[in-house]
Amino acid sequence: DDGLIEPAKETHTTIDFSKTVTVSTPKEAKKYARAIINVNSRGFTYKKNNHFAIYYKYLDICVITNGYHHTAAAILDNKGTIVASHEYDTELIFPYVSINNKAEIELINGEVFLSNTDIRFALLYTFAKMKWQIENNS
Repeated sequence: DDGLIEPAKETHTTIDFSKTVTVSTPKEAKKYARAIINVNSRGFTYKKNNHFAIYYKYLDICVITNGYHHTAAAILDNKGTIVASHEYDTELIFPYVSINNKAEIELINGEVFLSNTDIRFALLYTFAKMKWQIENNS
């Protein structure tokens, strides 16, 4: 063991929108409206070349990284599945990293290793770490 933490691993985890909290952020209102109509009439069809997701195992949360409009419509409908290509076990890194007031994830000694451009991921990490600390009486 070289002491390095590998935060992501390649997986083929099937995510059921009716069972797992899934976050998708559609960008265009018109495309999203069309996707809602389409999914409502035809149902959601997972397309492995267009729909991508990452699964945060410890939190049981899935984040859509491509195919936002149709996945958001399926999530709204609470029907359908997607396959997450990568899985993060965030629990592994809690003892080693923290988030500073600029929403940058950093090593405990202060060296920044990932600048977080989206505050939502920093918040997601913070909530997960809080859960971990409660469960581990830290």
